[in-house]
Amino acid sequence: MWFGVLLLSFYGGVLLLPEGWLERGPYLHLMNFTSYVSRAFGKRDWVEHAGIDAYNALAERRQRRVGKGELLVLIPRCLSKEALDGVLAIAGRYEVPVFVATRGQLARRVIRERRPRAVVAVACERDMMTGLRDVAGKLPVLGLTMRLPNGPCRDAMLDLETMERWVRSWVGG
Repeated sequence: MWFGVLLLSFYGGVLLLPEGWLERGPYLHLMNFTSYVSRAFGKRDWVEHAGIDAYNALAERRQRRVGKGELLVLIPRCLSKEALDGVLAIAGRYEVPVFVATRGQLARRVIRERRPRAVVAVACERDMMTGLRDVAGKLPVLGLTMRLPNGPCRDAMLDLETMERWVRSWVGG
């Protein structure tokens, strides 16, 4: 029954359950399970990317609003200069704080200390899955996965248009 409601919410464009029963609840457990199973087939990154995309689609439909200081943008240290400049320009335009998280533990500490009402996070699929598992049940998160043209942790790129759309949708402007 729940899975049917999830599919209707995703494909129908109307969220039929509160977030605690949809993207911030059982769906996170489903993402963890599919990630675990997909390891056996060597498709972990692909499955995690699809799960994150579905999570973001559900979370974005909530059309949540927060104040400029209440949104936190978390980025990794491995972004290319072009991507970093783009993120900083977006953050400056919408007056939202940006934090470079060198690892997941530090990102969780920053969230605990700053107490944002929402987070836009940038990471690779595996780090994003861990972050969503740790934070999304307690706090609204949109997770943007990176493109890794030069391999892991080196000159990563991201979709700056999507990031700007998310920041604009949450803080207005």
